[in-house]
Amino acid sequence: MKERLWLAAILVVAVACCALVILNAGTMKRLSLATTELERRNKTMADVREQLREAESERDSANQKTRELQQELASLLKQRKEDGLVIEALWRGLKPDVRATGKSVRYDGEAIRKLLMSSEGNLEAIIGQIVTAEGIAATLEEHKEDPIYWVAAASLMQDKDAALKYLEEAARLHPESAVVLSSLVEALIAKGQFDETTMAHIAQLKQVDPANSLPDYYDARCRFQTGDIQGALQSLAEASLKDRFDDNRMDLLMAGYNYLLNEGCSDPIAKGLAAFTLPLNHMAILRGAGQGAMEQARASIAAGRYEDALRITGSVFRTGSNLSSSGRFLIYDLVGMALQESALNEQRRIYEAWGNAFQIEQIDSQLRTLKDRLSLMKAMTSSFGAALQDMTEEDIANYVDGTIRNGEFSTLRDMPEVAEALRRAREEE
Repeated sequence: MKERLWLAAILVVAVACCALVILNAGTMKRLSLATTELERRNKTMADVREQLREAESERDSANQKTRELQQELASLLKQRKEDGLVIEALWRGLKPDVRATGKSVRYDGEAIRKLLMSSEGNLEAIIGQIVTAEGIAATLEEHKEDPIYWVAAASLMQDKDAALKYLEEAARLHPESAVVLSSLVEALIAKGQFDETTMAHIAQLKQVDPANSLPDYYDARCRFQTGDIQGALQSLAEASLKDRFDDNRMDLLMAGYNYLLNEGCSDPIAKGLAAFTLPLNHMAILRGAGQGAMEQARASIAAGRYEDALRITGSVFRTGSNLSSSGRFLIYDLVGMALQESALNEQRRIYEAWGNAFQIEQIDSQLRTLKDRLSLMKAMTSSFGAALQDMTEEDIANYVDGTIRNGEFSTLRDMPEVAEALRRAREEE
C-alpha cells in the first residue's frame, strides 16, 4: 500500500514538473518574442530619430540656401540698377570728351535731311559722305587699345574688302578679343567664305568666349553650307542650350556714336545714325542656321523619323526664344519669332500624325501668342515709320537713349503715336 502511495506521489511530482517545464518553455518563448519585438521597435525608433536629424539638417541647409538666393537676388537687382546708372554715365562721359576737341557741328538735323533727299534715304550713303579716312584714323588713335573701336571703324567703311582687311589686322593685334573675332567671322560669312580659315576663327572664338552661344551658331551655319549636316545640327543644339547670347552691339553702337561725333555730327544725329546703321549681319547667320535645320526636320518627318524631327525643331525653337529675349532691337524679336513659328508648325505636324490632341492644343496656344505679338509689333513699326518723319533731333536722341536703357519694344510702346496705333489695333481685333 505504501509503495502505491509513493508511486502515486512520484507520478504527481513528475506530472507537476512536466507542467512547469512546459509552462516555463512557453513563457521563455513569449519572452524571447517580446525581446525581439522590443529590439525591433528600438531600432525603428533609432532610424526615425536619424531620419528626423537628417530632415532637420536638410531643412537648415534649404533655409540657408534660400537666404543665400535672396541675398544673390538682392545683389542682382542692385547691380541692374547700377548698370543703368553706368550706361547713363557712359553716355554723359562721351559727350564732353568730344566737345572738348572744339570741333564745330557740321551735320545737324537740317543737314542730314538734305543728305537724305540727295541719297534717296540711303543711310549707308550718308555715312559714306560723313565719315572720312582721316576722321577714322584720328578717333582710332585715341582708342587704339580698345578692340571695339577697330570693329566700329570697319563697320563705317563703305569698301567691304578694305573693312575685311581692317578686321584681319585687328584680329592680329587683338587675338583674344571676342568682338573682333565675331566681326571677322561675320564678314567672312557675308562674303561667302566658309572655308578652313573661317572655321579656324570660329574655333578660336569658342575658346575665347566658351559660354557665349553665338560662336556655335556661326559654326552651325558654316557646317550646313559645307554639307556637314550632323555637325551643324550638333552645333545648333549646343548653342540653343546656352543661356548667354552676347553680340556686343551696344558697345559697337557707342563706339560708332563717338566716331560720328568726331566727324562733326550733332549729339542727337550721331546717336540716331549710329543706331540706325548698326550692323546686324549675325541675324542673317542665325536665320540661315535655323532654315538649314528646318529643312532637315522636314526631311525627317517625311521619312517618319519623328523623334529626330522633334529634337531638331526643339533646338530651333529654343534658338528663336533665346534670340527674342536677348536683344534690345525689334529685329531680334522678329527673327526669333519666325524661327519659333517655323519650329512649332512642324511639331504640330508630328503630333497630328501621333494623334496627340493635348500637345496640338498646347502648340496652337503658343502659335496664337506669337501671332498676337507679331500683329502688335507690325502696328508699332508701321506707326513709328510715320512718326519718324516728324521727329526732332531731341526726339531721336531720346528714342536711342530709351532703346539703350529699356529696349526698342518698350521705347516704341511708350511713344504717343505708337500707343495710339496700338489702341486702334486692339479695337479692330
